[in-house]
Amino acid sequence: MLSNQELSNIYVSVKEIAKAKKVDARTVRRYCECNKYIARYVKTQSGGGNRGRHYEILLSTVEPEVQEKILKNLNAANKVADSSPGSINYPQEPPCAPVSFLCSMTTNQTTGAEPCPPFLLEEKVIPERAKKLALAKVDLIRHWHNYRQGQKNKAQADKEFISGYNTKMYPNIYALAGKISVQSLYRWNKELKDANNDYRALISNYNYGCESHIRTSLSEKEIKLLNDLLLHPAKLSVGNAYRLIKFCLEQTGIAQIASYPAYKRYVNKLKRNKNDVWVLMREGQKKLLDSVVPYIQRDISRLEVGDVLIADGHTLDCMIRNPLTGRPCRATIVVYQDWKSADIAGYEIMLTENTQCIASALRNAIIRLGKIPKIAYQDNGRAFRAKFFRGCESLEQSGFYGLFGSLGVIPVFATPYNSKAKSVERFFREFTQTYSSLLVSYVGNCIENRPAYLKRNEKFHKSIHSEYIPTIDEITKSLEQWFIFYRSQPCPNVEGKTIGEVFDEGKGSGIDINTLDELMMAQEIRQVGRNGVRMFGNMYYSDELYGIKDKVVVKYSLLDIFNVKIYGKSGEFICDAHALKEIHPMAELMGDSNDKYAYKEALKAQKRKVKKTMDEARKLVPRLEKALDWQKIEKIKAIQTMKDKEEENKYKITCYDNVESLPLIDNTQYRLYQ
Repeated sequence: MLSNQELSNIYVSVKEIAKAKKVDARTVRRYCECNKYIARYVKTQSGGGNRGRHYEILLSTVEPEVQEKILKNLNAANKVADSSPGSINYPQEPPCAPVSFLCSMTTNQTTGAEPCPPFLLEEKVIPERAKKLALAKVDLIRHWHNYRQGQKNKAQADKEFISGYNTKMYPNIYALAGKISVQSLYRWNKELKDANNDYRALISNYNYGCESHIRTSLSEKEIKLLNDLLLHPAKLSVGNAYRLIKFCLEQTGIAQIASYPAYKRYVNKLKRNKNDVWVLMREGQKKLLDSVVPYIQRDISRLEVGDVLIADGHTLDCMIRNPLTGRPCRATIVVYQDWKSADIAGYEIMLTENTQCIASALRNAIIRLGKIPKIAYQDNGRAFRAKFFRGCESLEQSGFYGLFGSLGVIPVFATPYNSKAKSVERFFREFTQTYSSLLVSYVGNCIENRPAYLKRNEKFHKSIHSEYIPTIDEITKSLEQWFIFYRSQPCPNVEGKTIGEVFDEGKGSGIDINTLDELMMAQEIRQVGRNGVRMFGNMYYSDELYGIKDKVVVKYSLLDIFNVKIYGKSGEFICDAHALKEIHPMAELMGDSNDKYAYKEALKAQKRKVKKTMDEARKLVPRLEKALDWQKIEKIKAIQTMKDKEEENKYKITCYDNVESLPLIDNTQYRLYQ
């Protein structure tokens, strides 16, 4: 008989243990997984299932009667040498790592062997569903035992229990285990009893593997070819990659390849565990940063209303009538959004690419906010510059630092192609869905979103569609109505309040609008005529423009095209000009009271201007204000000469043939002439 120290060095196969215990090999392997026996993995030279490995069980850990049977079988087969009992399959060096439940035994206490390297240890991973299924089986066996108690006919009781179970008597267990038979119940009961009521004995002996470790039936060459084809910007599909690999391997003489479902399983597991590599190789670094790399979470509660205004531009998805040309066009709206309340503090609509539009939008935001913001956060992406501000290499070189710095605003420019840094993008999505798409001139932002009347062969929609194009003034008024709806929505950064309520609570006391004139958009240089300057089909006039015939700078905002500011070419402020209203051509006879009043006021204004011109002329021409000395002398002489002539002709009698032809004289002179 061998000693315990000698038995601790002997490992036997699973088949030998199963033969000695008179059970199947599967049951013995389950004992190993339940830690009933101490076992290890050994690689086989011939390969086979389970990646060419099988169990070897430490003989000293099995039952004594089983040990005797095994030793007798080994002696009978001459597998045990009389001189050295350790010749029975002595392990000189473990060919590979032991299984997971032996990982804690890193040192052989008997032989003093070195611990196994950590990278050789393989963990046995069991899915959570398999554990829940095993526990459900234990609960079912417990219910079965309780049902059998007190029953005389056990077999009949078992059939009745299974019949009741299969009719969902225990719905939670049935949802996991499904429909079973009496034989399955007997088998589970025996396996649980042999394992000393350890539920792990009821876990199916599947090789579940590990989610992070991709196990597949694909060969190394297939995996290499599949990775080369799928991890590519061409975005090849799995089906096309499978057909190409199959053809390539058949050309090299390899006819046996894995099935298409095996390829699909490999790719799905690759996407689940290597999603970052999958996105980078197929979509690019931009997609990786936007969808995979963790984003920075910002604490908006630390901001106050007006601390940070975020600017961004968006091309309107509707057509607008250009006030300069009268033709339809797609204008661009630049908005400044308050980060705290998510409200649009101010905006500007521009028709041409001009960076001054950003400053004009900021001016409108400051007026509504009632105070100067601390930071103005602008988009500086190349796409934004190329789309809205052509010829501008960088907004950082467009004078914003000096322009905003004069107001105490710190301009910050976002990193190009970093949409995560701008919360205003979400506003533009809602703006398109709830406003632009409802306009009669909506055209969509891409081919897929084009309305039906713009598509081919849509005669019905074209017939019912209105061709009306709204003006800038109409768009502005409808926008203000839409903003009432938008500001009534819940604030995303302050719970329990709307967007408008949060913004109104953080408004300032007000600001002098004249200090913001430098932020107005210097768009046009115009010639001053007799009725002012002409823009947008209107004449803008003010009394300060009377008498000026020169070019001036007109600063305006498209949000209020009826009022402009006039500056001289050197930058001095001249006046605020307003759009002139046309008067009824027959106001006195056919016009109403307003027309008559406007006509009379226009006549009075003309007289005032004439009088003003005459007063200015007297100031500029000295002779009109006071006569000179030589002018006084000549006047006196002229008066004396006229008096002398009157004295000579006073008593001169002239004969007239006709009295009626006499000059107009009084009766005394008439009698004298007679």
